[in-house]
Amino acid sequence: MSIFLVCSTLVGAFMGYLLVSIFKNYHAAKALGIPVILSPFDVFHPLWYLLSPPLKPLVSLIPYRFRRWSSLYTGDWPFHDKRRIHREAGDVFVLVTPWNYHIVVADPVAAEAIYHRRKDFIKGENYAIFNFFGRSVFSVDGEDWSRQRRITAPCFNERVSGLVWDESVRQARAVLKHWTSDDQGEVGSMVDNTRMITLHVLSAVGFGIRQDFGHGMADVKPGHTLAYRDALLGLLTHFVYPLVFPRWFLEMPGLPESSMKTAGTSLRELNSYMDEMLNDERTAIENGEAAPSKPNLMSALIRSSAEERKSKERLTDDEIKGNLFIFNIAGHDTTANTFAYAISLLALHQDCQSWLREELERYVHESGSTYEEAFPHLHRCQAIMWETLRLYPPVLAAPRLSHGPQSIPLSNGESISVPPEARLHVNHYGIHISPSVWSSENAPAHEFHPQRWIHPSETEPKEETLLHPKPGTFLAWSAGPRSCLGQKFSQVEFVAVISTLLLKYVVEPAVSRERLEATLAETGAGSPALTIGRKEDIVLRLRKVG
Repeated sequence: MSIFLVCSTLVGAFMGYLLVSIFKNYHAAKALGIPVILSPFDVFHPLWYLLSPPLKPLVSLIPYRFRRWSSLYTGDWPFHDKRRIHREAGDVFVLVTPWNYHIVVADPVAAEAIYHRRKDFIKGENYAIFNFFGRSVFSVDGEDWSRQRRITAPCFNERVSGLVWDESVRQARAVLKHWTSDDQGEVGSMVDNTRMITLHVLSAVGFGIRQDFGHGMADVKPGHTLAYRDALLGLLTHFVYPLVFPRWFLEMPGLPESSMKTAGTSLRELNSYMDEMLNDERTAIENGEAAPSKPNLMSALIRSSAEERKSKERLTDDEIKGNLFIFNIAGHDTTANTFAYAISLLALHQDCQSWLREELERYVHESGSTYEEAFPHLHRCQAIMWETLRLYPPVLAAPRLSHGPQSIPLSNGESISVPPEARLHVNHYGIHISPSVWSSENAPAHEFHPQRWIHPSETEPKEETLLHPKPGTFLAWSAGPRSCLGQKFSQVEFVAVISTLLLKYVVEPAVSRERLEATLAETGAGSPALTIGRKEDIVLRLRKVG
């Protein structure tokens, strides 16, 4: 009886603490002057992603008006919520929990201000969890960011863009040959194959190692238990575990077979691969070997850091690995997903393929076109990429932290004042499908319509221009001074691959249109980033043009 009494007292005290805390946070949030939503849980904490699945069926039994916070239940909530919570609470609202409160932003003017004022709105501890291997230009702030940006930015240049184009075309031709080898022309491995393309392009451009389709990064190297590809994919697939648990715990011997152990093994193997690549490049520099005739990001990163006059300005080995890991994420997983979505969407929209092919036949030669010859003219191809990223952005929402008291302008001309260390979450997807921003008479915001990105010419098709969106309305590569370093890299790779695959072929669904649409609608599978959850349902067919 005494044990029951003690437990009851402790539970009662904890519940009382939660009530007092949420009351306190509510009054602080109310002072912001924006709509308030109460939540019993901090749904933005990484630990919530692990603990929430068993609770979801129970939460769904509660009437929606009492659980609006559940719209933010999973890491991919913006995609599945489809702006419902913003239609009810407004483009800017505050979610209050017993531990803190979060300001959720789907206002383009506010987003533009937050991303351009990098010193006022920092990444803070939100991004320290990504330092699996070391701090990177992606995760740091202030002068540390300036130092890392100064060293990493020159690695992405026009010489690299040319190499990206050449390697992307080579890989796409190999994949096209593989796809057309089937008598029926059916492609049931499109998602896996596009991942292989991006991984091999990254291998060549990132590390100076050329791979052939079907081999290369899929092979287990001596001294390893996983292939490089499998180590990278294992980490990306089980990304949430390194966000929650320390690396030493995940790599601890004796863990039972599980997703957690897979994440730990992938971490260890990927770290070992990067150590080997780093040591090889260091040895080449020490032996006085010249930089590779064909540039690669790793060599440029190490040599750029080594050339810094002041040793404190150089990147440490851990920082180099941290940046290489971020290059891996940005250069592989996000681009591979964009290919998978774009090809699937084109299969569903034959009119867009015909529209694209008009441009390809004008500027791309079957025997091969160079980066300089083709890329600057392939505006429609880029428009397909941008429209795909508008509907399936690689980052659905991104957190920031106010550095000191700040004022944030809004689209309606008003502004909100936020205190120091206020937690903000910019809802990229909510902005991307906002009817007030993107809907037009012929192109609703929620529909795939790449033509919205093209400004047509009244005279010659070759004079078409690619429309650049208004500030804060398109955040596929973030915005402001901290926008993605690899933006041009990904654009060149996408255009090279799509133009090669579809110059002489049409892609069609080999399953029912309804099944393919349902698969795209059910994407995400609870991941913080968008991925196709049922890739086996993406079965396509290639048909030769003419």
